[in-house]
Amino acid sequence: MLPKTALLASWILLNTATMTDADIVAYDASSGLLPQSVGWTYTDQATPPATAGVSGGILTLDSGVGNRATWDLSPVPGTLGNDGIFVEATARVIDEQHARGDRGAGLSHAGHADDVIESGVDLYAWEDRIFLNDSNDITVGTHFMDTTDALHAYRIELLRTRYWVFVDDNLVLGGTSQVYPTTLNGIEGGFGDGSIYSGSITEWTKITIGSLADIGGPTIPEPSTLILSAFAILGFAGHGWRRRQQKRYA
Repeated sequence: MLPKTALLASWILLNTATMTDADIVAYDASSGLLPQSVGWTYTDQATPPATAGVSGGILTLDSGVGNRATWDLSPVPGTLGNDGIFVEATARVIDEQHARGDRGAGLSHAGHADDVIESGVDLYAWEDRIFLNDSNDITVGTHFMDTTDALHAYRIELLRTRYWVFVDDNLVLGGTSQVYPTTLNGIEGGFGDGSIYSGSITEWTKITIGSLADIGGPTIPEPSTLILSAFAILGFAGHGWRRRQQKRYA
């Protein structure tokens, strides 16, 4: 976790962001600002760099080929990992080209730690599907859909070992993610193109990240609409968030 002084600095930076609740931070492209202008950390690892701009209430990101360009909040100020995390990104894939079968446009990533265990997942997209990788970089679920036809709301919910993925409020993926021992406590997440093995052009309108407690816990639909595929994987090696991010961005 960040030292108290750094955490306080993060709160000051985020004062201009849209705060929808005590532990929820939202970026809205209708502001006309880039996410880094309101406190999100932007990372770009290629030359030439990715291009990002806001016009007409839409943030457009062209990551280029072989680049990683993401916006992150790590940790999300004021949050505790005990409560879990949700990240919702309203996005559209315009174009995606990948060089590995486990990489794509990085719709969002989410991680949390509660002093005992930490877990994390990454949601990727191709033009005809979305798929989820766990914190051991194993693809644990795939949902086929047209990601290019319109803006869709993609939401990850993560609580200890369990994850759920919703598209436009419909549950499409769910299961159990690998976990690791930790002494950290907090949540972190972000969006963009999270791999050098994917080049993509994406559009975004709003990204919301926060504690699951502030939305009443996991959003579980009626049993008749439950579509879950469980993958139980237990892990006992200690991996910090930084180490997990290094693997994700490889």
